[in-house]
Parts: sequence; C-alpha cells; structure tokens
Amino acid sequence: MDIHPSPTEANVYYFTYAKPVGKGGAPTLAKATLDGSSLSNWQDLFTSNVPVTSGRHFGSRIAFDDKGLVYMTIGDSGERDTAQQTDNHAGTIVRLNPDGSIPKDNPFVDKEGFQPEIYSYGHRNPQGIVYDSERQQLWSIEHGPRGGDELNLISAGLNYGWPITSHGKEYWVLSTLVTRKKKKGSNHQRKSTSLQLRLVHCTYTKARNFQDLTAFC
Repeated sequence: MDIHPSPTEANVYYFTYAKPVGKGGAPTLAKATLDGSSLSNWQDLFTSNVPVTSGRHFGSRIAFDDKGLVYMTIGDSGERDTAQQTDNHAGTIVRLNPDGSIPKDNPFVDKEGFQPEIYSYGHRNPQGIVYDSERQQLWSIEHGPRGGDELNLISAGLNYGWPITSHGKEYWVLSTLVTRKKKKGSNHQRKSTSLQLRLVHCTYTKARNFQDLTAFC
C-alpha cells in the first residue's frame, strides 16, 4: 500500500491497495478526500487485471510528474513469466491521468497485445518510484532475487528484462545425492560411496521448470 497527496487538489490523497478479486487481491489505485479524521468520496480509479494469489510482489508505489500524471508500479505477482506478458499489468509501471483515464501519448495505446496503461514492463517487484522534477526523470527501485536489486531510470515503452535477465541469484538450489557403486577385489564386492551433496545454482534464463533445470545444471 502507498499513500500520496494529490499535487493539485487540497485534502485529496491517492492510495494503492489490494482489491479483493476472486481468490486474490488486484493492485488498485484509488483516491479519497480527507475530512478531519475520516475519508470521503472514495473512488477506485484503476484496477489492474492481476489478482495476486501468492501474497507477494504487489509493487503498488505512486509518483506524479510535472504534468500531474500518476505512475503506479505493479509487481509480477510472484509469477515471473507474467512480467513479459503484456496483455496483463503484472511486472509493469502504468501511467494514468489523475482521474484514472489513459493518457493519449502512452507508448502502447492502440498497440495489439499490450494493455494501454503500460508505460514500461519487464519488472520484478518495483517498490519505490520517484519523479525528479529538476531533471524530468522517473526513477524506480526494484527488488530482485539475491544480489539483483536494481535502480532504474524509467523510459516510455522499455522492457526492463525480468525474468529473461537478472544479476541476482535464485533462492532455490537443486540438491542431488549420488550413490556410486564400486567393484572391489576378485569377488566383485560392492561398496556404496555417497558423494557430497552438490548444490547447483542455475539461473532462470536457462531453466524454466524443474525438468529443464535437471537438464541444464
């Protein structure tokens, strides 16, 4: 969840939250007016088509640029391949007008196979975003796997590569215990020798599932 004051409307705040959708929670952008200690005029402005069921990688951070356009980060929902599937909002940064409508100059407006709200994609879990007004630059920090955290300068229409490329290491390893039988002496007596557990690290760019992992590693 994130909270950001409106740059143009007094006492109006923008929020992100996980809206219950089916069995998951879809990252959603909303706004409301703060009246003393309570909120009024709540409006859901944009609901992503990503009902997160994994409980992780929601993203959901907000920034405004000098034109008043709002940027919202959305994580890959814990399903990494979705970050390259541009028919959904997973693993993206979306750009919206303050009322939740789509800017006409968004990079994928009217482009087949892309959601028109998408500004950039190929993100894992961007959990920080800020607009530098002095340089007119949008920056995002992205939580990667071990050693793979990123600081990215965000540009319209770019693919930031996850999960095809990453500088991090996987959290999981393949453990293999090999038992080798040796023949010894004239009576071919067998001895079983347990080899050391091999911990094999294999990046996801090679192995997309367990079967591929055993083949590549």
